[in-house]
Order: sequence, then structure tokens, then C-alpha cells
Amino acid sequence: SDVYKRQLIRSAITNVCLAGEPNKKRRAQALAALNSAAHKRIVILFKDVTGTRQDFKALYCYNENKNCLELAYGARDSYEVIGERMVNVFYRYDSGAKRFRQIAENKHFSLAVDAVSIKPSLVKKKAI
Repeated sequence: SDVYKRQLIRSAITNVCLAGEPNKKRRAQALAALNSAAHKRIVILFKDVTGTRQDFKALYCYNENKNCLELAYGARDSYEVIGERMVNVFYRYDSGAKRFRQIAENKHFSLAVDAVSIKPSLVKKKAI
């Protein structure tokens, strides 16, 4: 259900993505965005595209009508919209293990998707 999914995302943000005292402010902002999000389905974007780290970058709402993710909260260099073709890896959150697991062979924003990373070629380079 949608309520369960939101609780799952809240748990992932609190216990994994933005856990600990140093992330307190960002965690509070992300949870506030989660609470006020109009769309039912929420997906986390990871910074790392290699899949080795699962650091929080942004929070997105899934738009069913457009089949895309729309930015709800995140870093200034986050994409406003993410389409399925932009995604490198899809993840599911395992609340028991408190970690994200890759969803093998998945290429779509299915109900199982809790987080994504984008393709390395699409990562915005920071100006020097």
C-alpha cells in the first residue's frame, strides 16, 4: 500500500540514507518533503552511479501520468525530471537488513522501486 511505501522510505532516510547527527538538518528537510509530497509514490536518488555507495542525493515523486520522477527535494544540481531511460540501477529497500538491494533486470518504475541511480554519462559535472 501507499502508506506502507511511505513508511519504508521514511525508514530508509532515517536509518540509512541520512542517518546520524551530521545529517540531522538534511534528514529533517527530506522528511518534511516526504510528508508534503502530493504524489503517493516516492523514490530516492543516490549520488553514486556505480552502486557501491548509496548516499542520498534527492527525493522524487513518481508521476503516473507521465511515467517519470519529479524532484521533490534535493541537491541544487539534481534533475527536475528523471525518465526511465536515464536510470542506471533500480533498487528496493530491505527494511529487515536496513539496506538497498539492486533489482536485477528491471528497466521500469515498478511498484518495487524505492531508489534509483542515474547513468554515469548523465551526472552533472560541477563547475571548477
